[in-house]
Amino acid sequence: MTSADVEFRSALESFRRGDHADAERRLRAATAADPRHAGVLNLLGALLASQERYREAEPFLRAAAKIPPVSAATLYNHGLALQNLDRPREAIAVFDKALAANPRSPDAWFGRGSVLLESGRHEEAVACFDRALALDANYERALANKGTALLRLRRYSEALLNFDACLRINPRFAAAHLGRAAALYNLRRYGLALGSAETATSLAPSVAKGWETRANICRELDRLDEAIDSIGKAIALEPTKREWRDGLIDTRLRACDWTSYEGDLAAFRADIYGGALVSSPLCVILPLSPAEQFAAAETRAKATPSARRRAGRRTSGGRIRIAYLSSELRNHATAHLFVGALEFHDRERFEITVLNAAPRDESSFQERVISAVDAFVDVDQVDDRRVIDRVRQMETDILVNLDFASERLRAAVFAARPAPLQVNFLGSPATAAAPHCDYMIADEVVVPPASAKWFIEKIVYLPGCYQPNDPTRAIAGRAPTRRDAGLPEDAFVFCSFNANVKFNPDTFDAWMRILAGSAGAVLWLLQDNAAVVGNLKKEAAARGVDPSRLVFAKRTASSEHLARIPLADLLLDGWPYGAHTTASDALWAGVPVLTRVGDVFASRVASSLLTAIGLPELIASDRDAFIATAIDLAADPQRLGALKERLARNRATTTLFDARLYARRLDKAFEMMQARRLANLLPETFRVPD
Repeated sequence: MTSADVEFRSALESFRRGDHADAERRLRAATAADPRHAGVLNLLGALLASQERYREAEPFLRAAAKIPPVSAATLYNHGLALQNLDRPREAIAVFDKALAANPRSPDAWFGRGSVLLESGRHEEAVACFDRALALDANYERALANKGTALLRLRRYSEALLNFDACLRINPRFAAAHLGRAAALYNLRRYGLALGSAETATSLAPSVAKGWETRANICRELDRLDEAIDSIGKAIALEPTKREWRDGLIDTRLRACDWTSYEGDLAAFRADIYGGALVSSPLCVILPLSPAEQFAAAETRAKATPSARRRAGRRTSGGRIRIAYLSSELRNHATAHLFVGALEFHDRERFEITVLNAAPRDESSFQERVISAVDAFVDVDQVDDRRVIDRVRQMETDILVNLDFASERLRAAVFAARPAPLQVNFLGSPATAAAPHCDYMIADEVVVPPASAKWFIEKIVYLPGCYQPNDPTRAIAGRAPTRRDAGLPEDAFVFCSFNANVKFNPDTFDAWMRILAGSAGAVLWLLQDNAAVVGNLKKEAAARGVDPSRLVFAKRTASSEHLARIPLADLLLDGWPYGAHTTASDALWAGVPVLTRVGDVFASRVASSLLTAIGLPELIASDRDAFIATAIDLAADPQRLGALKERLARNRATTTLFDARLYARRLDKAFEMMQARRLANLLPETFRVPD
């Protein structure tokens, strides 16, 4: 027995009793005595790899793999080390060598699948995990990794089945609980998702992703204090994750927690100027200049590699094929606005497909959408590559993004340019919601010609207002009373039904100045979550306004909400992300809207609506004029009454709520886009004639 053999046996004994430091010392002594001792090399490499010292482990494992006969464990450990050193090609080659020697090795199939998973080759990874599971049905890590691959393929229901199977084998597998939470989150089963996330964080409290996942779920459940706490813990564990800092800002805004507002805004702006990839929603919500929005959009577009524009069908005959890719054509503001116009698309000239990127909600709005189009295709559990293939196979002429620029937007589909023309429309009031679109549909109020330079897309100017409206929206038959709504019977009622995330200190300052100048008046606000009530009452008190003058309304069905709006006297807009659907709701319900001109698209939508319905005097030139006009209207019931009468007349006689006319204008816009393409003309800004 050589000295290397003696050290090796002693090292094995140390290793088995858990004294890894002594084992390592003895193994290094053995390698010095015999650099080609396969057992020593393999054990030392495996020991170092188990401590995540992959850079040290890899040379020993590489040397061991050159000494026949090579064990499957040696090749597995070598492949694992190469994987963790971000050398995927070499790792796959090693796992392939292991499989060539023993194709019935579940570890080798698992290792190969894990490298493919990290390399983004998700379908191939699933196939490898299936091979591992065929050999060992209880291979818990293969079940968990297969679930992760299915998550990335957006096959959430299948992913859930694999995580559940894994947890039946090992109920304390934290990563599987976390994967289960992610699957349930994407299936919008938030209550169950929260339970899984809480189990994951209790089993692995040092894993930052668990806390970030819990924060996202709590945000959807409007448990914002918990969301803020969870995302704070995630950031403390991984402080370099700047996208999580954006998530914290977003959550604070939803709660109207403005304690760090100025610092958050300054940091966000600094990130934009530093070329960081920042949150798209926050670019609309925070008070950024057009130049700052544009800079953020350019960075985002450059970070999403784009394919070349497709030539598409060259024939000018047949119907133009439009595909709307959206997760919002359900009981959502986008459908509330657009379904009426969608029903009036000229079906002889257009073939309309909806690619539905959300679970069906079976709402009346979604049923109307389904009836209005040629095809309604569910793609919420279809990965981006298959959606891209579907758009190409349909020979789509124009692919339209209807979604807000959130994490759910299928940006990768648009980046692949599966259609010859791509359009941003309605869902997001800023440039490049979906990157690499050719056109954005707007009007000359929301995007004045001088502002078009701040848009990556070319602008298509519709006559009138760019925002469609549905003139058939039902208003509940029984109108509530002010008492029902918790409002004082005789007071002047200002309202804002914007989502709370749009509120900010400057807007709230203006509203409080209005209340201070309007004796007895109250402000009726939408309540998105429990935290917002206490925070806004505290902010009111800090501005010298009795918190009892704030009244909160919870969300309710659309028809019931429309029925309660007339309990208010005047809707106050906010900035920079003003009232859009909520302004249309108020005008449809007969309540005037007061706004102020802003610098960006999101702050000019109410101005466009008021221009279209013939009430331009309700567009204030600046903040001071906004405050003064609100106070004057509260004190002048005759003037306000005259405005309401004119609104009632104009609702029937102006074009704002004419869905048939709107559809004709939109059809013309699509025809002009297609005509330019068929004439080999590049996208360019143009106006649609009335």
